[in-house]
Amino acid sequence: NTSYFWDNNTKEGYITKVDPGTLQPSDDSTTSNSQNLDTNKDIDFKCSKWSVDSSKFNEPTNVKFTDFSKIEIPTIPDQL
Repeated sequence: NTSYFWDNNTKEGYITKVDPGTLQPSDDSTTSNSQNLDTNKDIDFKCSKWSVDSSKFNEPTNVKFTDFSKIEIPTIPDQL
């Protein structure tokens, strides 16, 4: 799965790829939920199978994207 993040003002962004098989659910109870979902309330929703349709999203052509996986993170030498 590929995610795109960009800033419309600077016209710069990042591409990052995530393998869903490597994701772990968070057990951090301090994680905030901006929608304040009441987990005790019944929710009515319907799911249906969806095949990926590349035409549903086209990244902006006026943004310069940097592949996040290609950025070299400098190492810090051991301190004495």
